[in-house]
Amino acid sequence: MLFLSQLLNRPVTGAACKRLGLVEDLTFQLGEPFPQVTGIVVRNRGEKRVVPWDAVARFGEGKAFVLELGADGLAPYPLLTSDVALLALDVMDSQVVDINGANVVRVDIGLWGLARRLGVAGVLAAINLRAPWKIPEGIVRWDQVDPMEKEISKVRLRVSHDRLIRLHPADLADIVEEMGHDQRSSLLQALSDEQLADLVEESSPEMQATILEDLGSDRAADVLEEMEPDEAADLLAELPEKRARHLIGLMDQEEASEVKGLMRHDEGTVGAIMTTSYLEVPPDWTAARALAWYREHNRDSEIHVYLYAVDKSGRLVGTVSIRTLLMAEPETWIKQLFGPQLYTVEVDDEPEDAVEKLVRYKLMALPVLDENGVLEGVVSVHDVLDYLVPDRDD
Repeated sequence: MLFLSQLLNRPVTGAACKRLGLVEDLTFQLGEPFPQVTGIVVRNRGEKRVVPWDAVARFGEGKAFVLELGADGLAPYPLLTSDVALLALDVMDSQVVDINGANVVRVDIGLWGLARRLGVAGVLAAINLRAPWKIPEGIVRWDQVDPMEKEISKVRLRVSHDRLIRLHPADLADIVEEMGHDQRSSLLQALSDEQLADLVEESSPEMQATILEDLGSDRAADVLEEMEPDEAADLLAELPEKRARHLIGLMDQEEASEVKGLMRHDEGTVGAIMTTSYLEVPPDWTAARALAWYREHNRDSEIHVYLYAVDKSGRLVGTVSIRTLLMAEPETWIKQLFGPQLYTVEVDDEPEDAVEKLVRYKLMALPVLDENGVLEGVVSVHDVLDYLVPDRDD
């Protein structure tokens, strides 16, 4: 395998073995899945010229480039278009995202990179072969890389963030933590409001505030509307009160009302960690009707394993799991599918009370009631884990 650091400053010879200069850089054209080398930048006594890659006949001794043309065949420098960049100038030593490893890495840095630049990579390889410990090379395939945006004079290196966007939001959040302001802003502009909401929910409180600041107030409010209400409430509670009020004022009235309702609950209570994103049905619906309604609306809910039956006053009368609903006869009434025991917690209970019931009765979520039995929200396993282990890696 040839490395760029091993080719830089190598001699370039042309027709009749005449020396034309040294390799200054390689030009490449962006493309999928791999970019293509298009030319060589040759330096000779301070003057630079560009050699088309198809003019390279072979590598001679000492990795010298042997060309099929003479000095008169070299083009002036720079001869670059908007989709062409320079490997050494634009990529080497810059930060890129390793999509597979879900982290930010620097190109050709470390012991192997230094050894290649000094021409002693063979010595290091021999030591590595015999040593009881190994020095990893850290090679990342280009199709697993998302270069970060970088401005070089009039050339802007741009690569689609499509691969990066497809990462799990938790992995993407780790990468964003390592980005600088300009790199982060470039990525945020490529994300939809829904994708940003997922990213913000997985980010640290400090990064959440930073992202909202980067987005500006109007778009930050749009992203808050896309977040789960309990997650948005937690985030806003960490912001300065004036800033939180301003963002809530820009949100849609319905979403803002849900978030403000959650923020009224005291910290350290079930009400403070519950979600209001769940699905209610009347107890006199049939299984078929409830299932059809669930299929139409489940994307709007954070709770996907249960439906909650409430009366006209909003009081909880029973729960039914989606599994039970799927197995029921279509004309069965919802109220006929309720379990023998209804397990609940109240808004002022401690989260530990919810944990005890979730574990004891092997439940994925618990309905949360006020003192009158009105359904106020639902607390899930995910909610209590976020509360008990806030810095866990999802």
